[in-house]
Amino acid sequence: MKTPDLVCTADAAKKLGYTLQHTRLLIRQGRLNAMKIGRDWVIDKRTLSAFSERYRGNKTRGSIV
Repeated sequence: MKTPDLVCTADAAKKLGYTLQHTRLLIRQGRLNAMKIGRDWVIDKRTLSAFSERYRGNKTRGSIV
């Protein structure tokens, strides 16, 4: 299922510069808001953009986790 305002976790990971596993960890920790559709997690593009802006200067792995 694709909608213009939603991004799958794989695409979100690429946009954020993280691995898929790290992106899923952020979702499980509640640091990145996502919703489950069926068995897949999706992230709203606005949420992804806000998250990216918040951590733009903190691209090292240790800064978020």
